Amino acid sequence: QANESIDYYLEDVKQLPELLYNSNQVIEVLRKDTYQNKSSLLQDRFIVNSYLTRTYINGESDVLGAFILSKNRLFESSKIPYSGFGEDMLPFGQDLELKGKQSFLLPSQVPLTFEGNPPYILLMRQITDTENRMNLGTMFIAVDLSFMSNIVENLETVNHADLSLLSEEGQIIYHTDAEKIGLMEEEFQKYPVINGSFRTTGEKENTLISISRSGPDGWVLLHSVLLKNLTERTDLVRN
Repeated sequence: QANESIDYYLEDVKQLPELLYNSNQVIEVLRKDTYQNKSSLLQDRFIVNSYLTRTYINGESDVLGAFILSKNRLFESSKIPYSGFGEDMLPFGQDLELKGKQSFLLPSQVPLTFEGNPPYILLMRQITDTENRMNLGTMFIAVDLSFMSNIVENLETVNHADLSLLSEEGQIIYHTDAEKIGLMEEEFQKYPVINGSFRTTGEKENTLISISRSGPDGWVLLHSVLLKNLTERTDLVRN
């Protein structure tokens, strides 16, 4: 259920760039290639930035920032101060391999950071002109991962469990222990390729680990609980 909830939420996030097409004025700005003077460029920036603020920052509670790279122009709006989004992002902005598709980037893949270092994922979507199928630029939407806390709240409080969301490579996208976000799960590659549960045995305390690999974008949901916490009531009855 947690995995489905995450999947549904991210499907909604993937629809956010579509809101851009509701503004003919914004699309006209993105179609422009050259400018007669600096004032007209500033005016266009104001138009697009204002639309991003109204639509994404004020309208979507989990969106940290919305950015558009279009023909060497940057349009942006952010809920909190940020750094690192500029020329360093141009390789992504000129990424024609997307061909109208979209993908999620992790903070470790980009130089973008927000004040307070909230965990986030960055949706990257190519903007295509619906009239002539030309590429207008690339949109980036940074989404705060705090929504995960609401989804996994019941799972983590029962039996003191740890819950994490991992990339295909084993990088921790979200963890109930915030300090582990961004690190690699060292044991992940040793886990069996299953959807289900298994028990660890070894020098450390035995743990029951449940894996769901049917998550969004190849991500893996991992639920880990110490066996002693899981069986403490039955142990009491047995004794």
